[in-house]
Amino acid sequence: MAAKESTESSIGAFGIGAKKACAFLGKTAEFRTNFIDNEGKEGYGFTVDEEWLNSDEWEVEKQRYGDIVPGTTEVRIRDLNFDWEETANPSRETEEGKDTRISLAQDLSETYELFLGGGVRPTEYKLSIVVEGKKLEPSGDIDWSWYPLDGFYPRRYEGFKIEREDRSEDDAPIWMNVTVGLQDDAPIWMNVTVGLLREANQQRAGIDIYCQRRKVLSNDKTSSAGFGSGRYKLGNFGTGQKRLKVIVEVETRGDASDLPWNSQKDGINEYDSVSQEMYKYLRRVAKPYYSASFSKFRQSLLRPYGPDSPFAVKDPDGGIQTYDYEGRERVTDKPDTKAPESKWVMSLAEAHSRLGIECDDDLEQKSIPAYQLI
Repeated sequence: MAAKESTESSIGAFGIGAKKACAFLGKTAEFRTNFIDNEGKEGYGFTVDEEWLNSDEWEVEKQRYGDIVPGTTEVRIRDLNFDWEETANPSRETEEGKDTRISLAQDLSETYELFLGGGVRPTEYKLSIVVEGKKLEPSGDIDWSWYPLDGFYPRRYEGFKIEREDRSEDDAPIWMNVTVGLQDDAPIWMNVTVGLLREANQQRAGIDIYCQRRKVLSNDKTSSAGFGSGRYKLGNFGTGQKRLKVIVEVETRGDASDLPWNSQKDGINEYDSVSQEMYKYLRRVAKPYYSASFSKFRQSLLRPYGPDSPFAVKDPDGGIQTYDYEGRERVTDKPDTKAPESKWVMSLAEAHSRLGIECDDDLEQKSIPAYQLI
């Protein structure tokens, strides 16, 4: 039996989890595959049962199949260990109230959102996922506020390099791109996308973290994502942060075990040295947005500046502003936390409201939508 080998751009350090997944899902699993250029020829596969799934063996008996389409791989699980209907559509009532678990389709569409063509800067992959006959789509677009005042529009920072404290000089580095927005074109990187939502949204606010393009945390508001107390943490997530949205992408073409995810790929080890570096850069770029709380930043300022606003601040391609930070650590491209433009608009609008008048002659055109809404 050959030992596991390291593969460039592998999806994980722990294999694909097939054996563990099969043992969890059912008592029998059948794997069948055929080469993409194998037209008219047989495919191969194997079947494993509960006894094999619970053993330490990896060797199986190869079988031939004549009905597998070239370029296709099938995995069929039988004798399920769970209720399919309940998993696919969890809607039953519990003693505490309605079951809040998400459906299988929603879980898959969120986890593999980037592979399904979602994300701030979509990339096309030849992947489709079908659940109960319905092809899944990536989760919905983020309703960013493309706010033009004081620089509080969404941003993307690319090229922050992360080194493990315990790695050798020959190991592949990890890059971190921090985007107050999102992208995925660096070979070894971390992207962090940060911006403000047009409306407060408890469900969509928080931090998403992707490792090797797979979503590990979604709308997270805990210390694992970078909130809470600590040297490099943003601070606690509270009512005032319900407009804050951050998207972090970490990827390496080296050993995937260098990334800070766990073996289940559903959590972040916040004490990992890569996590600490991640939080450090995250704090530098996201802190101004975190500080734009309700008490300091009226929500009516953000609401008028949707993606179609003539004053929306975007890059030349109509997307999120991107900044190259490769080889740099000090962050200079960020909002003005003193927010002089925003404060002037708020004070003028509130004063005129008390006087019962409307006069925007002293305002720039970009400020008028916020003024009128206030």
